[in-house]
Amino acid sequence: MLVSFRRTILGALGAIVSGCCFGGVPALPGAGPPPPPVAAVPPGPVALQTIMVGAGLTPDPTVVAGAAGGPLQGSSLAPDCFVGNYPAQPQLTLRLGTALPALVLETRGEVDLTMAVRRPNGTFFCNDDGGAGFNARFAEAAVPGDYTVYVGTFGARVPAPYTLGVSTIAAMDGSVMDATPIRHGQLRVLTSTGPLGVPVGSLCDYVQVAILPGASGLDVRWRVRCGDHVVYGHGREELSAGYSFRSRPDWPPGTLVVDRETTAGDQDPSFVWTASEIRIADDATGWNAMPYDLTFAEVR
Repeated sequence: MLVSFRRTILGALGAIVSGCCFGGVPALPGAGPPPPPVAAVPPGPVALQTIMVGAGLTPDPTVVAGAAGGPLQGSSLAPDCFVGNYPAQPQLTLRLGTALPALVLETRGEVDLTMAVRRPNGTFFCNDDGGAGFNARFAEAAVPGDYTVYVGTFGARVPAPYTLGVSTIAAMDGSVMDATPIRHGQLRVLTSTGPLGVPVGSLCDYVQVAILPGASGLDVRWRVRCGDHVVYGHGREELSAGYSFRSRPDWPPGTLVVDRETTAGDQDPSFVWTASEIRIADDATGWNAMPYDLTFAEVR
């Protein structure tokens, strides 16, 4: 009887061991089949140049030059790249070792430029005229991996010279990519009136850059961008390009900008940043003929 009992116990243990270690753990009640393996994203094509991009990009912005255009139509890169003629080999790879709150690319050139950016997951972002003038722009939060950049032309396939600004400053654009940032950060919207539809509580990005003073003594330029809206320093026309003084002796302490003119030769909105208020307001005489009034608090 003792031998029979031992055989019973050993048989039960063998079944448990077989189910545990050789046949797998039995499925839990209600559990579905295991998820399929995630398909690996094939690497993108090798670009002419590779730049390592991180939170300490130096210089920021970094500007590179090249020749845009080529034999490939945009639709051959991705179905939703409707316009643009691109080179067979991408001009640039941006290699990110860490996630970034903002990665900004914007072209500058004498012709209508387009841009196609292959993200690390293999999807494409394509753009035409998203930047200043007829330039292309890419701006989004970025993940680690390779961003492969094609710069194309809207019309003729013959090569055309361009420069491309690369920045981790969200408010940068092609008009100021060759300038030196002085300060940048975010503003939280406190009040918002007008047809722009900038929500209260949303975040806007700003940058102030140094320029060589002209005859008027203006030595800085500003950009304030709320989502897709450039609410100060539009940059497409010189009359609305965000020029200002870095400081003036008549400004009270804590003042960064006082630009109250909105008519005649200054088509920018009014922009006042003092120790007590940050406000941007426009009337119907500005570059966009769209009155709005925004107040902010700096995000520290």
